[in-house]
Amino acid sequence: MRSEAAALLKELELVADPRALVSQLKVGAQQVVEIARPFPSTRASSSWTSRPRPSRVRDETLFRQIKRLKQSGVGLIYITHKLDELPEIADDITVFRDGKFVAAKEFRDVTRTK
Repeated sequence: MRSEAAALLKELELVADPRALVSQLKVGAQQVVEIARPFPSTRASSSWTSRPRPSRVRDETLFRQIKRLKQSGVGLIYITHKLDELPEIADDITVFRDGKFVAAKEFRDVTRTK
């Protein structure tokens, strides 16, 4: 199990001891573990926490993994207020304002005003 975890963490570009407690990892590493956690057994969905990511490097790692998962047929729901992130990863977009549905479109058909 540890070797499987180590291989998955390497694939996700995280250098960490698979025996380490998650609470001992930095926030960015904890987020990567959150993505990796369900993969060996279930391939179930996971969430990238709402805590701020510590650097653009971590964002690039996240986006690479999102693209890799999409290519392997995994469906993802990515929730963000950072619109500048979307061109890199979004296929479709659903907009909510004040908790109410506004629109759902293919991302290529969306502008900041519409």
